[in-house]
Amino acid sequence: MADARSMTIPDEFRREVLSLDWTATPIEAANMMKDGGVGALVLTVDGRPRGMLTDRDLALGVLAEDEPLDRGPVGRYGTGTLEAVPETADLVDVVQLMRSQLVRRVPVVDAAGALVGIITSDDLIARFGDDLGAAVAATRAGFDYEAAPPAPINSVLGRE
Repeated sequence: MADARSMTIPDEFRREVLSLDWTATPIEAANMMKDGGVGALVLTVDGRPRGMLTDRDLALGVLAEDEPLDRGPVGRYGTGTLEAVPETADLVDVVQLMRSQLVRRVPVVDAAGALVGIITSDDLIARFGDDLGAAVAATRAGFDYEAAPPAPINSVLGRE
């Protein structure tokens, strides 16, 4: 298992991410979520991440409050401040950010601040779960080695 401080964001987290302009309407957001099969969108201003909108935000902020579905900006219903991480960030730093901000999704940006992906708590669980699985397998192999009876020793003392 690699040193946690050297585990940068893997390429698989720099995938296509659905984003929508902050000024779009709730119905546009809902349709994009439906068509993309996702529960969250990154809200952007001038192509840069500015907020996150979830299906829960739409349900509780728009539908439950009987807000019009055809009027924007949808950004007023989502998370208004959003911290993105650079694609070179350490996974440990991403986890700390998620914990401190109480979020499950963080946009990934390139050096120019352009959106290049998203990393989710599910991604981290899968990644660290794989690493923990490898550690468990190595530990079990060590236990198996230690539990094996010793090889016979032929000595002048008569021990076998």
